[in-house]
Amino acid sequence: MSGFKDLAERDKRALRVLAVALALAILWQMGRSFTGLGGLATEAILESLEQRYTLAQQLAARQPAREREARQRARALARLETGLLKSASPALAQAELRTAMSDLLEQAGIELEGSSFAPPETSGMYGAVPLGVEFTCGMDQLVALLASLATAETILAPRDLELRADHPETGSVRVRLTVEGYLETSGRDGSDVGAMP
Repeated sequence: MSGFKDLAERDKRALRVLAVALALAILWQMGRSFTGLGGLATEAILESLEQRYTLAQQLAARQPAREREARQRARALARLETGLLKSASPALAQAELRTAMSDLLEQAGIELEGSSFAPPETSGMYGAVPLGVEFTCGMDQLVALLASLATAETILAPRDLELRADHPETGSVRVRLTVEGYLETSGRDGSDVGAMP
């Protein structure tokens, strides 16, 4: 370093200016490189944000349709639930189901000859109460009864149908029909399951 001391003051100043200029040039070049990398990173971030914004717009545009669909489903469920058995317990629901079925048979001009209950089935929010009925009728009366089941105020779903010829000369058949009525389980939490007979 003794050579630096031997230089004239003017040369020393020139070397210092050159060193500062070189340092500034290196810093400037590094800044450009980082800005370029930063620019790429910024572009990627902006592109990601733009995609998120587009997705948010699409979801927001679908929201009214989803709300409308949810309201329609809630109304449909409420309509269906009006057809549930109104009884508070499965035993009362069985009696209510038998009364509803007896009324439908009477309207079809069919005499109830016997009935039997199967154990109620509870799983989930609704319980099924099966009822088996036996009667003899003509085919036209049976068709009318099945049609009235489909339009009954209380939901009565045929589960099993057995037919046997009773008097072929009159066209009457012996029928064993199992229908199900449905009731809401207490509180929709299944707490009434243990109360089922």
